[in-house]
Amino acid sequence: MLIGMDSFFYFIEDKDSNALVLRKIPYKPEDGGLTQSIEEILKQILMQEKMLQLPYAAVSICYAGSRFVMVPDEVYSKHQLKDYLNQVTRLGKKDEVAVCSLPPLESHVVYSVDKVIMDITKSYFPGAKHLHIIAPLIMQSYVHAKSQKGYQVFVHVGASIMGVFLYKQEKLLFANTFLYTTEQDFLYNVLLVYDQFELDTERIPSMMTGRIQKKSSLYEKIEKYIRHIHILHSPSYYHYGPAFQDANFHYYHDLLSIRLCE
Repeated sequence: MLIGMDSFFYFIEDKDSNALVLRKIPYKPEDGGLTQSIEEILKQILMQEKMLQLPYAAVSICYAGSRFVMVPDEVYSKHQLKDYLNQVTRLGKKDEVAVCSLPPLESHVVYSVDKVIMDITKSYFPGAKHLHIIAPLIMQSYVHAKSQKGYQVFVHVGASIMGVFLYKQEKLLFANTFLYTTEQDFLYNVLLVYDQFELDTERIPSMMTGRIQKKSSLYEKIEKYIRHIHILHSPSYYHYGPAFQDANFHYYHDLLSIRLCE
């Protein structure tokens, strides 16, 4: 499951990696605003979605957000989680501090979630694994980057939030999420990474996932500045039947990459 900025997503697979269900549930109708709190909407979804009320061998829950910090294993201590986050953001009384590990990168992701949201998910799925959205995004880009040579920039496009990652082969040099409201904001955040690391926009490719399509306004703007843009295909570890033939899998790359964090 992915608790996104504007929608709730869930994906179900069987023991043979066959894709069974892929669903997106917006928090609000297209022609209106929110009439309930996110907490109330989440409870309603979990109560009404019959597929989410079945018993499962494993459940993973991912939270979207921009408040996190990556801590190398060599300096990580489970007793200093709040201290790590306090260095980069302000924690409020409603914040729950959590952590997930990234063994291939020898690091931990320390992040904050609205305590009420996490309490709700824990009550419905007491044995679930909890993750920050940065974890599957880092892992999916890591899997791709380690088989390539040189620099690779990865960009994930979400609703009002984006992730940007820079690798030199399998070495992660930069990872961050940004909130954005305009296409200009989005473009600035991508080009800032190219500028800070002195990357050649004519040579270093940008690998795109998420809510982006060719011939869209956002894609055309990026294309003016970065010569090589590639939209990554869906993860190859799932088997997709005829029911998924029209799905834009790159749109759900964050959700489908949660498997890499198991």
